[in-house]
Amino acid sequence: MDDSTEKVLCFRTAGDWTGDDVIKLVSSVNQMYDVFYSYRVVANILREQENEYLRSLERSEYIFHKYLDHPMYEEFYHIWRRMLKDWRKYGRKAPFLMPGFPFQLAIPTTETNIPAPSEIYEERDLYQSEKDKLIIDRIHIASPGGFSFTGIGEIIQQLRELIKDLWFRNNQEKTKGDLEIIEKYLKLQREYSEYNIPPTTSITVDRKMIRELKNGIEQLRLLENEKKLLPVGEHINDRPK
Repeated sequence: MDDSTEKVLCFRTAGDWTGDDVIKLVSSVNQMYDVFYSYRVVANILREQENEYLRSLERSEYIFHKYLDHPMYEEFYHIWRRMLKDWRKYGRKAPFLMPGFPFQLAIPTTETNIPAPSEIYEERDLYQSEKDKLIIDRIHIASPGGFSFTGIGEIIQQLRELIKDLWFRNNQEKTKGDLEIIEKYLKLQREYSEYNIPPTTSITVDRKMIRELKNGIEQLRLLENEKKLLPVGEHINDRPK
C-alpha cells in the first residue's frame, strides 16, 4: 500500500481505551469494508461472464462465416420460418419449443449464476484472499492517538465518502437519518461505474447489507459519544505517526 489518502482510513482516539474498545472499532470498520467488498466480487463475476459471452460471440462469428454458404443454413431457415408461423398461430399451445437461430446465445445478467452480495458476505472467506482483506496500517496508543486502515483503494475511498456524507449531513443539515443515507448509498452503487459495481436486484430488497453498514456506523458513533474517538468525519485523513 502507498501513502495515498485515498487508500487510508483514519480515526483519532482520545481518553483511555479498553480491549473491548479496540475490538469494537476494528470489527466495525472491517464489517463495513466487507460489505463493499461483497459488491466488488459481484462485479468481478459479472465482468468475467460478460468476457466469456464476448468470446463465445467471436467464436460463433467465425463458425458462421466459415459455413455461411452451406446448404444446411438455408434449410434450417425454412424450417424455422414454418415453426414460427405455427408459433404465431398457436402460441404457447404449440406442441414444440421454438428453437433459437443458429449461434444465438443467452446474454448473462445479474440473475444468471451470480450470488447476491449478502450471500457473498456470509461466505466471504471463500472469496477473499489475504491481500484483499482490511489491514491495520498504524496504531498509536496515546491521548490523542489514532488508528489507520488500508485495503483495496476503491473500497477505502467508498468508506471515506460514506463517513463524510453521514457525518456532514447529520451535523449540518440534520434532515436525514443514518439509515436513509446508507440505503441510498447502496442503491447508488449501480451508478458508480468507476468502482466496477453492477446493478443487482438484491440492492433494493435485501436489508441485510444495509443493516451491516448501519451497525458499523452505530459502533463508531458510540465510541465518538463516549469521547473515545474525536469527531470521526473530521479526522479521516489524520494518519497516526
